[in-house]
Formats: sequence, C-alpha cells, structure tokens
Amino acid sequence: MRRVYISADMEGVTGVVSQEDVTPGRLNYERFRKLMTQDVNAAIEGAIDAGADEVLVNDSHGEMRNILIEELHPKASLISGFNKPLYMMEGIDQNFDCVFFIGYHSMVGGRGVLSHTFSGASRVLLNGRPTSEGEVNAMIAGYFGVPVTMVSGDQHTVSEIKEVLGEGVEGAVVKHAIDRYSARCLHPSVTREIIKKAAYRAFLKAKQISPYKPKPPITLEFEFLQPSMASRAAYLPFVEQLDARTVRVSANDAISAWRLFWSALLLGRSAEKEGY
Repeated sequence: MRRVYISADMEGVTGVVSQEDVTPGRLNYERFRKLMTQDVNAAIEGAIDAGADEVLVNDSHGEMRNILIEELHPKASLISGFNKPLYMMEGIDQNFDCVFFIGYHSMVGGRGVLSHTFSGASRVLLNGRPTSEGEVNAMIAGYFGVPVTMVSGDQHTVSEIKEVLGEGVEGAVVKHAIDRYSARCLHPSVTREIIKKAAYRAFLKAKQISPYKPKPPITLEFEFLQPSMASRAAYLPFVEQLDARTVRVSANDAISAWRLFWSALLLGRSAEKEGY
C-alpha cells in the first residue's frame, strides 16, 4: 500500500493575497476555500497517477474546517477540525511514503504572501535559525521517517523549503509574491496542472529524499507580540523566559519539542485573546 500525507494550509493557495481571502465570514472566503479544495485535489490526482493507493489530507488552516469534503477527491480521506495534538501534521505516522505541503506560506518576516510562523509571533527560531511552519512540520514528519517531497505556494515559500530540505523537493509556484499583500497570480486551470505534475514527480521521489531530522537537542524559541503573552507561557515549568517577549523550550526529539512548544504557544496566545 503506497500512501501520501497532505498537510493543506490556505495562505499559499491559488489567488490568495489577503487575510480577507482566508477568514471565514469575509467576502472572498467561500471562493477561496473552493480553490483550496481544487489545489488539494490536483495534488491528489498527481499522486494517484504516479501510483499512490491512499491519500490522507489534513486541513491545516485556521479552525481547520475549510476544505469542502463533498468536492474532495473520493480516493482521499480528510482530517477536519482544530483540536489535534499534532496540529498541521495530525495523522502522520511511519506508514506514509511521503508528505506534500499544499497552500503553504513563507516564514514570519519573509517576503511571501501573508508570511508568518504560527500566529502570535514576531520571530520563531529552530536550533538558533529563523524557521517556518514548513520546517517545523517537516521535522515532525521526519520523526516518523517520512520525507517531505513537495510544497506549493508562492516563490518565496518554495525557496525557503528547498533551502532547508534540499533542491530535490518539488516546488509548485502558483503565484509570484510582490508584497505580503499582493502577487501576480496564475489562473486556477494553470495552477492545477502545475500542482498535479509536481505531485506526480514528488511521489516518485519518495525514496530519493531523506526525512528531515534536525540534530538534537531540538530548541525552539518564540518571540511573542506582547510581553504578557511570554510571561503567561512561562507559567509552564519547562519554559525558559529569555526576555520580555521571548521564551524557549528544548527536548531530545522532535515530537517532545513540538509538544512543549505548542503548549507554551497556546498558553501564551490565551493572553492575547483576553486583550492583554
């Protein structure tokens, strides 16, 4: 059984250039959740054409209920909903051949459309280097021995992932960022073909690309937007507060590091939601 795991975000989806496009209840959201589903379907089709037997899709944006299951490729299953221990990588295990990142975006401070690294941060470091959601999620996949072989999004998203994971990763550039809120966008019929062809090649590369495994101990630093967020995260005994807005966690393996990081982040963000 050949299996593909897809983690699907929304900021890097075909045509998306604004927060309005990816926020439920806003004018363009319904349009772009359809385009998100179409981008995912194109990746599924490419993987199946290349020989995949099964595809698991994890909706990984916002409240994680964006993909339209009634329009999803029937050979795929969908993880939907927010409360998931591995978050954007929920459902990944050692039984997958490879991982695709669809609709991803560049890191906080990056030049891509709607760039960020987990909401609430002005900086995130992995082992001392600025990192992206893609790198953190590739690390989680690597823990299970599964390589990331494809990413779709704007040109900066693709280049960031390739810089970390290697040039062998297939990149599907669906738009060319001009600024954080603007891009030269390609027609959906064009991007579907770009994604499908990249997915086809990416599946065939599953045994050629190594899983991403940063050298332990794995340290994650998170600079919150507000001091009150960092001080609340530091309530946790495993969190080291470095300065007014920055905290750090460390562990000997990727999953433990992720759990510590995510726990600290969620607690810190609870202060922001209360209006601190």
